[in-house]
Amino acid sequence: MKKALLALFAIATVTAASAFAADKTDVPAPVVDNGARPPMERDRGPLPPFPPQLPPHRPVLFSATVATDTPAETINKLTALIPAGQAKHYEVHVEVVPVGEGTDRQ
Repeated sequence: MKKALLALFAIATVTAASAFAADKTDVPAPVVDNGARPPMERDRGPLPPFPPQLPPHRPVLFSATVATDTPAETINKLTALIPAGQAKHYEVHVEVVPVGEGTDRQ
């Protein structure tokens, strides 16, 4: 009985060893030309460029938001509050927007 178990163990060992040896192949793996691209780009092409930097914010000399029933009068009052600046040219934005019931605000 011992000889039969020893023979069975020897056969199992040889079978396992031959299975591991048969796993190796003589054919080399195919060479993939990635064109020297980084790994992140290999499957989807180059990444888009970074967006351009925004220009620095210009300092605001005066800003006001007022709710009023008389916009022209309010603009005249605000004009008197604008401080004097040192620049030769200024950019001025004026908006009069209806507020309240019955107006479409988007």
